[in-house]
This record gives sequence, structure tokens and C-alpha cells, in this order.
Amino acid sequence: MTDDADVVSGWTRYAGLVERYHTWPTLRRQNVAEHTWHVLRIYFELFGPPPPGVTTHILFHDCGEMGGGGDVEYGAKRRSPQLKRLTDKLQEEALRELLGEDKYEMAARPIGDRQKCQIKACDLLEMMEFAAEEKMAGSETAAPLWKRVRSALDELPLHPEDRARVKSHVSDVERRMWRLPWNT
Repeated sequence: MTDDADVVSGWTRYAGLVERYHTWPTLRRQNVAEHTWHVLRIYFELFGPPPPGVTTHILFHDCGEMGGGGDVEYGAKRRSPQLKRLTDKLQEEALRELLGEDKYEMAARPIGDRQKCQIKACDLLEMMEFAAEEKMAGSETAAPLWKRVRSALDELPLHPEDRARVKSHVSDVERRMWRLPWNT
């Protein structure tokens, strides 16, 4: 087995089973593996094939949740920078332990600030798509999630070209998935 194949075996497989939105009422459950697939898909749709460092970052971006406190609610981390720092530290330590030092260094290779913002935008867009699916299924709790994600996207320091792509994607989601009576 190659080093790359070894990274995605063992305990890292179980990291994909960590449940998202466990503090938010949803009609269906989503796990980290499903979320990660959609983040990667959205990145590809908006920015083209991701370079290896971006792919690796997306692949492992939530794996630390397995041993680092789970999927701590985004709004709580946004309201409390101290909680975000602590959660980030715990999840980094968990990912380091999960992968081992040599594999962690491979997964934690630095990427540029623009790519980090692109990935964060894709992460948020995936949350928005999930909220859209929840709304289509009849969820009454999807609207606040949508609004928070939209606000976070507006605050993200995106390159103007990337912001245009993100706005276009949001418009596509709105047009394709449903009409938003609460999206004003």
C-alpha cells in the first residue's frame, strides 16, 4: 500500500462518519464524508480541478472533528473567537493523532490565502445547498441556517473574480432548488 493510500485507510475512514449538524434540527442527517464530497464537487464546479494541496486540504478539513469535539456549531464559533481557537487547536491535535506525524505533515501542507478563501466559500456553499435541500423537504429550520451562511459568505474576503463565481453559484442554487420566500 502506498503512503497516500495508507492515509485514507484505518481510523480516517471513521472520521467521515462523524455527524454534522448534531446541534441543529434537520430532517435528515449528513456526515463529514458526504459534506467533503460536496465541498470538493463545488470547488471543481467553481474553480476547476483543484491542485493536489487543495484536494488534500478539502479531504481532511473536518477529520479532526472525530477526536476534537465533534462538529461544533458554526454560529457558536463565530460568536466566540476563544471557542473557535480552542476547537481549532483540539481538532488539529486530533487530526495529528489520527494521521500520525508524517501523514499529518502531508495533509497540512500550506496553501495560499486565496485558495483558503475559495475552500471556505465552498464549505459554506455546501452548507447552503444542504439548507436548500432541507427547505425543499419541508424543514422550518432551514431559513436561519441559509441566512447565517449567506451572511458569512458576504463577509468572506474573496478575490473579486472568486466572489463573482460564488454569487453565480448562490443564484443557481436559488433558481434550481426552490424559490426562497425568506431570502431577501
